[in-house]
Amino acid sequence: VCIYWYGQIFYDFSCFIAVFLAGVRCCCVVMPLKFKTVFTKSRTGKILLGLFVAAVCLRAPQLYSHRIVWVSNPDTNNTYLFCSNVKSIKTLDKVNDIVNRNIISSIAYTTVVVCVVTMIVKLREASKFRHSATTTLAPTETRLEKLQQKTHEKMSTKEMQLIQSVILLSAIFLFSQLPFQIYSTIRLFVPEFDTDGSQVFLFAIANHISTTFSFLNCSVNIFVYLTYNRKYRDEVCSLYCLKREENRK
Repeated sequence: VCIYWYGQIFYDFSCFIAVFLAGVRCCCVVMPLKFKTVFTKSRTGKILLGLFVAAVCLRAPQLYSHRIVWVSNPDTNNTYLFCSNVKSIKTLDKVNDIVNRNIISSIAYTTVVVCVVTMIVKLREASKFRHSATTTLAPTETRLEKLQQKTHEKMSTKEMQLIQSVILLSAIFLFSQLPFQIYSTIRLFVPEFDTDGSQVFLFAIANHISTTFSFLNCSVNIFVYLTYNRKYRDEVCSLYCLKREENRK
């Protein structure tokens, strides 16, 4: 149980990164001219560091309530690690359920949905504006007009790929976190729906389903990046080919 909460910190951090990426993509569409000056490498690094610190702080009550201590056995004269629970563990678990399982999760859901909707609306407005600008040109096509038309078609393709990738990543995130959100809310209002309640078996099933969907979120994202990000795909392929050559040698 103690080790579980340390692993949960890194899972929370990965979820925070997913929400941050949704916000970054939204800002890239909403303010393209100011994007590079706002999201610099140093600021991005500081934001990611802040998100990791936030993940640790949010799980600090659980790390305190499920402490790992050294225990000595006088019979065998051995010392080993033991998971010790504090007296206020139920209160801290309640705080964890309210803050992490409900408030933070709801904020993440809302942020991702707002970013996706905003980005889609802005991209459609930009696409309509460029389309209306090209249709107002003279009917006689010149080389410049043909070049503009090709650029418009190319940008439309990139926009569609961007929309599809962001929608897929956001949908995977929302879909994979939905069981966790549902059973955490039920646990908050139904006291018997817990590890020490009368509905412990139903709670265990819901917990396993939520864990499975969480693993799904971690494993499926890579295929989305491989499909829509050419640079990422080239890097993965180069690493894979390099390993194959080393194995042959």
